[in-house]
Amino acid sequence: MVSGEFDLQHRLLKYVILAGLFFYSTILAVEPHRSADFMVSSNGHCLIAYHHNSRKVDGFFPHLPDSWDVGEKTPNLIKAAGFKIKIDDVSLDLDRLPVINAGYINGTGIIRIEQKTDKLKITTYVWAPMTFEFKSLFLMVDVETEDLLLRPKNFEPYFISDCEYLEGVRCQDLDVGRFQVCQAVIYTPGIAEETLEVMRKELALAKPLLLLEAEQRNWMHWHRMGQVPNSIISKKYSVLKQSLAFLRMAQVQEKGPGFGQIVQNLSPHSKSYAHPRDMAYAIIALSRTGHYSEAKNALTFMLNAGMGIFYNYRVNGVQWGMPQPYVISLAYYGGVGYEKTDLLNGEPALYLDAQGLFLWALSEYARESTDFTFVSNNRQKIIKYVINPLLASIDETGLIRRDSGLYNYAAPGEHFSFTSLCAFKGLNSAITLAHTVGDYELENFYTKKAAALRSNIMTKLTTGKAKLITKSLETTSFPELLDGSMIEAVNWRVVKPDWKTSNTIKKTLQVFLQAGDKKRGFVSGYANENEKLPENLFTSLRSVNALRKLDDQKRADQILDWVIEQSVRNGCMVPEYFTLKEADYLGSYPVIGQGAGVFIMAVINKK
Repeated sequence: MVSGEFDLQHRLLKYVILAGLFFYSTILAVEPHRSADFMVSSNGHCLIAYHHNSRKVDGFFPHLPDSWDVGEKTPNLIKAAGFKIKIDDVSLDLDRLPVINAGYINGTGIIRIEQKTDKLKITTYVWAPMTFEFKSLFLMVDVETEDLLLRPKNFEPYFISDCEYLEGVRCQDLDVGRFQVCQAVIYTPGIAEETLEVMRKELALAKPLLLLEAEQRNWMHWHRMGQVPNSIISKKYSVLKQSLAFLRMAQVQEKGPGFGQIVQNLSPHSKSYAHPRDMAYAIIALSRTGHYSEAKNALTFMLNAGMGIFYNYRVNGVQWGMPQPYVISLAYYGGVGYEKTDLLNGEPALYLDAQGLFLWALSEYARESTDFTFVSNNRQKIIKYVINPLLASIDETGLIRRDSGLYNYAAPGEHFSFTSLCAFKGLNSAITLAHTVGDYELENFYTKKAAALRSNIMTKLTTGKAKLITKSLETTSFPELLDGSMIEAVNWRVVKPDWKTSNTIKKTLQVFLQAGDKKRGFVSGYANENEKLPENLFTSLRSVNALRKLDDQKRADQILDWVIEQSVRNGCMVPEYFTLKEADYLGSYPVIGQGAGVFIMAVINKK
């Protein structure tokens, strides 16, 4: 047990009053509302951004990851794109006209913006086309009027850019009472001249509405390839369908070593890379909804990415990297598959949860798809470069070594509970995989290792008579030792639902980790004794699954409904955080594996 052990039941009585005093301002009820200021579209080759405040498309990034090759930051190719319209004597600059509504055509990457004047209904559509395997932006305006005497005199799309490699192709359909113009903006490097010429001709002759309909059909076909339960309806289904669209949009389609990776967010304002932790949750969501090809491509990328560069990396003579060669990144991947990380106090930030989470994602893919050939073909590589490094990461405490954890600690880090919980889940997945291929000797070996790790978690990473799972071995002060990741102990059956520990986890969430009024979700922990962190959507959505296991379906539904009501007002995007006081969007959005992915997992609710 951690030093300074306390009886949590007495602490609950002591601090519940203090919690009310410190956080009274956060328990005021807030209503779901719009606070996201942008929406994005992607086809896996590029990222497009539309901002509500400027009413313009002002982002066109030629790669999804923040950097593609070493030292090469992905640039924004445009400053603005939009339409200027003159109909009879009326001139309209659409970025100055109020927006009535803006959102996605549900389940697609097509952004729809609605505007009106006295005589005109104007709808603008923005998308990165899945129907094109190129870096391109489609911008279409559809104007309807009941005044059949009105005639368009100037219908001019524009894009402002310093990039010499962007080419615009325009098509239009000017019928009586309805006018459409579509501007395709194409990033030309890497496209053969003969291919470009064909694109120019075909796009110039196209009907704008047919281009839009083709994109919608592409998305419709993709959703039909999956397997979403028929029982999921209404707003819940809308957010799930859009969450699936974000998973698809976040997967890199560029051919080469970067193909198949899934970036952790699609924000034009946040760093975006492929993180193994986030990818694992995304792969599981894709597998559980029948999108096996995308899940397999992501797993293949992780297995074939560049070998880990932090093999035997030490800080002050102490192991901080991986004591064995490994393939699953300890941080994240650069665009073409090389391992990257950030520096904290001059040393790399490293995370040891990746091996366990990869194994979980792999076993979920194998179970859902029944593609056991993929497991068999990669078996030796998985054992040597994933499972063995995971086992080698268990130190003299019987836990996974110190790392940067969920809280991005600098070296020497701490023995974080979440990291050891991930390892336990990974070893249980390794047991399943060994059984699948008939290797019963390894199955027994992994079973013993998992049991020993579980025992050490319950004796060394818990506190009080109820054995509450704490943040880490080293964090002993209250309430900083509370950590929302304890919910994964319930989800992954490190603790069973009928154990006292499970009930204490539930009470701790409600009393100490509640974000604002009761309908809302949870924070992940505390910045200090008097300051909660923001409402964490990963913690909240994973708690939905945990609360169901603890027979609190009502509370689980309440949290899920809260996230849904907020999301449908914000393009169905799941963010990283909600602010404590106002529940505004905060951090990155849309978040992919730990946002859209865990939302899907909460709705599907498979074990």
